[in-house]
This record gives sequence, structure tokens and C-alpha cells, in this order.
Amino acid sequence: MMPNDQDRIPSESPLAQTRTFAFIRSEFERTSESIAAFGDARPSSAAAYDSLGYMIMRSYLDSVEQIDATGLPYHHNLGVALFCELHTQACYHYYREYDRIQGLTETASPHEIRRSKRSFGDLLSAARRRLPKVNLAVRKSEWDVAFAGTTTFTWPALRGALAPDGVSLRNGSTGKPSAFPRADVQAAMLRAWVYAIHDQIATMLGVSSASIKRYGPDPIRPLLTRMAGTPTLSDAPPDLLITGTLGEFRTRLTALSAMARGIPVLTFHHGAQYGIGDEPYYGMYEGYLPDFKVVYGDTTLQRQAGATTDSSNVRGSETRLFSRTDKTIRRLRSAAPVETLTSLRGKSVLYMASEFETVRYGPFRDIHPSTYLAWQQELLRWLQTQTGAAPAVRLHPKRPSTHFDPQGYPLADGDLIQEIERADVLVVDYPTTSLAIALATTKPVLYFDLGIRRLFPAAVQAIEARCMTAATDPLDPTAGPAAMEASLGKACTDTFTEMFSFAPGSGDEVSDSAKAIAQALAIR
Repeated sequence: MMPNDQDRIPSESPLAQTRTFAFIRSEFERTSESIAAFGDARPSSAAAYDSLGYMIMRSYLDSVEQIDATGLPYHHNLGVALFCELHTQACYHYYREYDRIQGLTETASPHEIRRSKRSFGDLLSAARRRLPKVNLAVRKSEWDVAFAGTTTFTWPALRGALAPDGVSLRNGSTGKPSAFPRADVQAAMLRAWVYAIHDQIATMLGVSSASIKRYGPDPIRPLLTRMAGTPTLSDAPPDLLITGTLGEFRTRLTALSAMARGIPVLTFHHGAQYGIGDEPYYGMYEGYLPDFKVVYGDTTLQRQAGATTDSSNVRGSETRLFSRTDKTIRRLRSAAPVETLTSLRGKSVLYMASEFETVRYGPFRDIHPSTYLAWQQELLRWLQTQTGAAPAVRLHPKRPSTHFDPQGYPLADGDLIQEIERADVLVVDYPTTSLAIALATTKPVLYFDLGIRRLFPAAVQAIEARCMTAATDPLDPTAGPAAMEASLGKACTDTFTEMFSFAPGSGDEVSDSAKAIAQALAIR
């Protein structure tokens, strides 16, 4: 249903530059300074998607600040609560509309859906989703901690590690759905954003508003209905709420419910590395919300290198960081020097790929999956020519279909560590978990920088020191491999793992997480 005219907020409504969101706005503008005007970007380039994503996020922050100007606190701000749904889906929608205009309309057909049966990882994820149904209603310990969502280990394992310290652990998402004051007024402001971005996107694309499909017709209403049926923080307030990613709908609402009651929130960061991306999305996603974060790497080194900016949260208090090490990083890390690679001839190669089909948003996140596929095919062809054998390909486990899978190369979909150990050389082209895992080994790593992500200079320097690197334009896929040939033979040193992945003095991730929780309780 379309919003009524009286629900639409005039575009000239004043915005409040309040203290609550001023630092989020300033970080957004700082990190977006490098984004070129849409008209200056090549069609279907990463810069073009950046420009679209920048406009959508800037307008969304306007709405968040409008809601803030009504006097509602951040934990009752619908713009904060629904950011991961509304902003992300708006980007996905208008990226696809832009793609359609550019003639990029490939979609997966039903028979191409990748998973025909559930893997062990699927079963483990399903088990983790069921675990929150466990609830300890009676408080018998000195400290009462509640959890929400899922993380890289199971909550029962953490419960056992916490018990000796007198800390009980129970499900926190068993209470009533969150109530947001003046929800109708807030929804009207967000609907105004929906209308504004449609007209702005049309203008950027040089088409009429009617010639592109509108995001909606009303994306706010179903989310409000979903919120009304989503349990959040239990009525018995815990001493601390611990969570998995705050991008998950129920977990985010539970965290905001805790914040509304003055209960501190500790979030477990995911991804095997921390602090490499200097990008505006992360702040609103979860960077500025928790009071405590359990992250990867040496946070002292990260601060010294200027690789963290979210030192305070939206409450205006310091964000305390605790460190842990991903179990895969721990198994692969070695004190031995990085192996030197002078030639690819006769070497076995493992290419660890990303994907751009599942969730597309920005800025600094996106290209069309067919553009990425064209680059992959050229990369793999070059690797086969250089080595004399077909490289093994490890595709992203969460890709939704086989439609954009590179063809003609063996898939390395077995145990990750075994696949890595079988390879002489590792190849990565996107700085996510796969890069952190590759860099923790002693194997030569070829890193092709697609120019999509925005990283802190300290992370860039550490990657360049550890890898043989080549700047790569996905729209001109032959240039990257040609540049990489000149990089072979370079002596590499790993400073990345120590700074961004491996926590000093860390042990098992469950016991390290239990220690972090105990420290958070002591200083809450």
C-alpha cells in the first residue's frame, strides 16, 4: 500500500545536526570524499555503484537525523533499527534497475540453485538457530548474562566456560516485541526517504521517474508488521547482553531493547579479521552501537596504526574492545617466513573467490556479478597458462546459485585447511575472510585489488608487504594479470596477521570470549 499524502514529509523539512549522530555523519562524509560524481564514472564500474550507494545512504542519514530531531533517543529511532533492511534493500533494488538500463539482467534459473541437500555447515547453523530456545529462567549465579543471535561458536559451549566465574547464560530474546514511540511519524519520515531516493536515482540515471521501478511500493509497512511479531529482550533484565552480528533483524531489535533499558551490549565481531575497512556502512551496521566488542587481531597495534575510528558509540561512551583469534587462523599461522615465488610454472594454485549475487549494497561494496565472472574467467585462464595446469577454485559458500560460477575448472569444496595445504600458491581478489586466512599461511599469495573496497592505509600497507599485488580493473580484466607478472619474485613479510587477525596471548576462542565477558561485567 502506498503512503497517504499526509504521511509524506516535505523535502524542505529542517534537519537537526545533533550530537547523537554528528560523528556518524562526519565519518560518512569523510569516508565518501573519494567517491566521484555519477556522471564521471564509467558505466557499470565500481565507482558508479559507489555513487548510487552514497546518495542512498546520505539521504537515509537525513531521515535518521530528522527522527532524532523529534527528541526520540537513538534506541527508539526506526531509522537505526531498520538500517540493515531498508538501506541494503534500496541499494540492491536500484543497482538492479541501473543494471537493467545497462543491459545487465542475468538472473539465476530455478534449476541453478546450488544447494540440493544440506551440508554439515547448514546443519550446524540450524542447530545454532535452535539453541536460543533454551532459557534459564531462574537466576542462580552472581552474574546474569543473556544472549541473542548466533556467533562462531555455540552458546552452550560458552555457558560451560562462564559457569566457573559465577556467570549464568540464558536466551535474551524471549520478551515482548519492541514498541517504538511515534512509529507513524517515524515511518512517514522513512517513506519520504523512499520517495526522495527514487526521484534522485532517476535524475542521476537521466531517465524519468516512471521508467524505473519504485522501491516499494511501501517497504516500511511489512517491516513494522515483522517487528510487531518479533520477540526481543526478556522481561527479566540481565547484567549484560551478548550478541552475534547486529545485522540480523531479531538480534538488532533485542540489542536496541537492551540499550533502551540501560543494559550494556557486547557484540562478537565476525570475519576472522578486524579493522581493515574504513567504510561508512559499518558504523551504522554495528560499529557505533555496542558498548563492548570482541574482535580479531591486536587492537593496540590497530590503534597505533590508525586503523580504528569507532572508539566511541552512539551512547557517547567509549567502546571497549577485547581480542580473540579465529580457529582457522590459529591452525594455519606459522612462525616460518613467507615462501618466495619467482615463477608459477608447475605450481598448484587455489583461487579463493568471493561473490556479488547475494546482497548488493554500498558504497565500496559492489560490482555486477557478470562483471566479476568475466574477470574470474580471465584470471583463471591466465593462471592455467602460467602454471600449465587448471587452478582449483573455491567458490563462496553462501552464493545462492550456480549462474555466475566460472566454468571449466575443478572445485575445491572440501575441508578448507586441507585444500589450502594441497596448494602451492593462494590467489585472492577481495579483502574478506578468505584474505585473512590466506595471509596467515606461509604460502605465496597473489592479491588482485579490484578497487572496490576502501581500506585503512595501514591495512593496505600490510597487504602489500605480505602479498604479490596487482591493481585490477574488473572492466578490463587482462590488465591485472599482466601487472602481476612484474610482481613475482618479491620478498614478502607478514605483519597483517599480527595486527588484524591474531590476538596476543589468545587461546581457545570460547575461553577468550568468556574472559572478555567477565572483564566487561567488571567494568560495566
